[in-house]
Amino acid sequence: NIREDFSKMTPKQLKSAPVSGVSATAIDFGEVAKNASKTETLLLTNTGKSPLVIRKFDTTSSLFKVSANMMEIPAGGSAEITVNFKATNRTSSQNASFDIITNDPANSVRTITLTAKVQ
Repeated sequence: NIREDFSKMTPKQLKSAPVSGVSATAIDFGEVAKNASKTETLLLTNTGKSPLVIRKFDTTSSLFKVSANMMEIPAGGSAEITVNFKATNRTSSQNASFDIITNDPANSVRTITLTAKVQ
């Protein structure tokens, strides 16, 4: 388990902590042809005062692969999160989610829902 316990942080530490934000909480890949793939992106931002560290991406489906162009986001910065959906031998609607696990004490887990309709 990679989740952290932030309960022992002092008020001063919390004030200077990273603060995460996401540009979307859901990604709809729309219609995807069977055996094809499609890529979508979102931004993970850090409006806090210290670096935001991405600890892990935890995905509920192996059909969706998640990566980032950086795993440590400086204060005031952002990272591009790329999600690739591969419709290998699938038909119908595909629904999943992934967690972005970070060192943000207020929101250490950001959940993004994923949907695609395979034709």
